[in-house]
Amino acid sequence: MARSWLQTSGLVVLLRRNRLDWSTLAVVALLFVAGGFAKQSLVILPLAVTIWLVIEDRRALLRWLLAAVVLVGLALGASIAAYGQDFIDQVFRSERSFWTTALSYVGRNLTSRLAPYVVLAAAGTLLQRTEPRARLVGIYLALSLTIGVAFLAIDGIVYSALFDLTIAMMLGAALLFQWVATRLGRMPAIPGTAALVFALPVLLLGRSAFTAQADLELDLARQATWQGTIDRVAAAPGPVACEMLSLCYWAGRPSEIEFFNFGQYAGLHPDFADPTIARVETGELGLIAEEGNLGTSRRLPPALNAAIRQHYTPAQTEPTMLFVPKPLAK
Repeated sequence: MARSWLQTSGLVVLLRRNRLDWSTLAVVALLFVAGGFAKQSLVILPLAVTIWLVIEDRRALLRWLLAAVVLVGLALGASIAAYGQDFIDQVFRSERSFWTTALSYVGRNLTSRLAPYVVLAAAGTLLQRTEPRARLVGIYLALSLTIGVAFLAIDGIVYSALFDLTIAMMLGAALLFQWVATRLGRMPAIPGTAALVFALPVLLLGRSAFTAQADLELDLARQATWQGTIDRVAAAPGPVACEMLSLCYWAGRPSEIEFFNFGQYAGLHPDFADPTIARVETGELGLIAEEGNLGTSRRLPPALNAAIRQHYTPAQTEPTMLFVPKPLAK
């Protein structure tokens, strides 16, 4: 969720200043555009603010659109000047493949965790619907749910598509807690009981609610091992490829393959992978780092995975897989 802090800072500015003048909207638009450069799929909050202004204030909408168009235009112009047509091709024209079981994934893995908070957040926005900020949060909640689930249908996208939904749920739940505390706060037990209601879904899920945190704690405990992995990537002879791009970044090495976009395009155009397969078959890549310890990247096409298994051998399995070329037969 760290990628979203720029845009949520813009939301804080919008809500705290409680006015829709030029300076406020320009600052919010600037933060939203900056957030879009952190991750190009962060479109939900800007869209929510736009729809909200259509309903609340048409004059402010015109100011908002003008500020947004100017800032987006300047940002795109600077990016194209710096990176050329490749910026447009790779950010906006990259083809995507989709998986047909996205809704099933949501139902099996996410509904039990998210549904209670969606209900609580929706209740908060409805109970305070006379407040403009509550209407904004309600629009944000609805869009983040529908668009987030739609993003999940892109092959390779998982829970990160629901970061906006998580933020919207927290805001809506806060509105509900405020409503309860304002109206029933004279009864000492009510605010505490309300807080317990928000915690109940986590308590009922038990340890499974903290799976992600457990993985983070494990990684933090393996800092020395991760540093050794980074050093190994840095010292590898020849070009390297990292599924976790930050691993190559920390090692000071460019990654020859951007696994996600490569796999997306190669899934639609199999011949696109042939030159990379040829490089793997000759052992040109000095090291290939793949996430996890399964030994098969879900982001790469099967033919490339097969070539890696045939021509490379695991040099390390923890905390992530490192493959090096097998010795060439004499």
